[in-house]
Formats: sequence, structure tokens, C-alpha cells
Amino acid sequence: MGDVFQIAADIAERLDGVGGLRAFGYARDAVAPPTAVVYPASGVYGATMGRGSDDLTFIVQLYVSKGWTRTGQDLLAAYLDGSGATSIIAALTDSPDPAPSAAGAHFYEVSGFDRVGIHDLAGVGYLGAQLTVEVTASGTT
Repeated sequence: MGDVFQIAADIAERLDGVGGLRAFGYARDAVAPPTAVVYPASGVYGATMGRGSDDLTFIVQLYVSKGWTRTGQDLLAAYLDGSGATSIIAALTDSPDPAPSAAGAHFYEVSGFDRVGIHDLAGVGYLGAQLTVEVTASGTT
């Protein structure tokens, strides 16, 4: 399996700067929105014969503003859009270099989003959403 935490860092690196987004491949106890935090969620070994690849799932927790604001809602919509300069989907899926080989990832695919609303982090409520990113990574051959 590719290095799970290095893949999280690679996802964060691809997202860092997209539409002013700050992105991190590790847990945070405080954020300054807009921020994305990438977490490994699950993995399946042996997606192809002989463990040629493994399937990994990551969560991108997106925080765009403190509380519900019109500006925050507009920014959240732009990050969740399927295309454009601020699209998280475009930043991960439409990249000219789809996967850094050093981490063992071959493909990134944003499969969806959910939990749009207020997310508590260290007692502060942030408007945000969770995106699910599916990754195909090198297995052990």
C-alpha cells in the first residue's frame, strides 16, 4: 500500500492555494478559514490481482467561514463546483500530474461530498463540508 499519510500530504499539497485555500495533510486543532484538512478514512487491500493495487479513501474536511454567512456559502459552493479555478474536484482530478509516484498513488477521484453545515473544531463552529476522495495506490507485488 502506498504511504497513507504521504498520500494525505500529497492531496493537501494539490489543494493548497486553490481559491485561497490553506490545506493540511494532518489533523489540526485550530484553523483559519478557508482551510482543508485531509484524513485517511479507510483502505482495501488487493484491489487488483496479486496486490498490484490497493483502494484508499480519504476525507477532506473543508472549513470556509465561522458560522453561516452568505460569503461562506458562496465560497463553499465554488469549492464544491465540478469545474473552475476554485473547484476541489478540478484540482485533484484534472491535474496535469495526476499522482506523485513517491507516495505510491496512481489516481485521485473525488467521489462526492456530504455533511454540509456547521462543523465544530475546538469549540468554534465553521461552515463547511466533507469531500470523499478515492485513491488507487500501489500494493505489494
